[in-house]
Amino acid sequence: GADSGRTRQELAAALARPPYDVLRVDSRAELQASLRHDPLARGTLLTLLAGALVALGLALVGVLLGVVSDVRDERGELDDLEAQGARPALLRRVVRLRSLVVVATGLAGGLATATLLGLLVVDLVAVTADARATDVPLQTDVAWPVLAAALGGGVLAASALVTAASRRI
Repeated sequence: GADSGRTRQELAAALARPPYDVLRVDSRAELQASLRHDPLARGTLLTLLAGALVALGLALVGVLLGVVSDVRDERGELDDLEAQGARPALLRRVVRLRSLVVVATGLAGGLATATLLGLLVVDLVAVTADARATDVPLQTDVAWPVLAAALGGGVLAASALVTAASRRI
């Protein structure tokens, strides 16, 4: 229950004196620090990061291919609309709006899937990184700044790709 480093040190010192000096003391802070540098945990995090980057790359390629194929498939209709007086800027906005709907739907689905998987993983994980059963209740820990940066970067990259791909209309 110690919430500061000083309190933890005082508690550790008190437990090192008699009559408590015969007890084996396991510190949650020391355990957490040892697991933070665990090779299995680091490898798992790197694997998850690589998977996330590959998924982002594939999603961006999918958005780019979607815009390019949309423009190619709808070329006749876009030319007809332009002949009827629609300016190219309006046609670009229509293509970009369709792409926005696709990207927003994908983001919503991805966030829902991530939330579900996060909840399932916490419920299903029963061993720690060193293969012992855990007595500590597990909790999902979301790094909100990292999540916000990743979402922002993905949206910016998708916007840049859609803008570049629809520029030729």
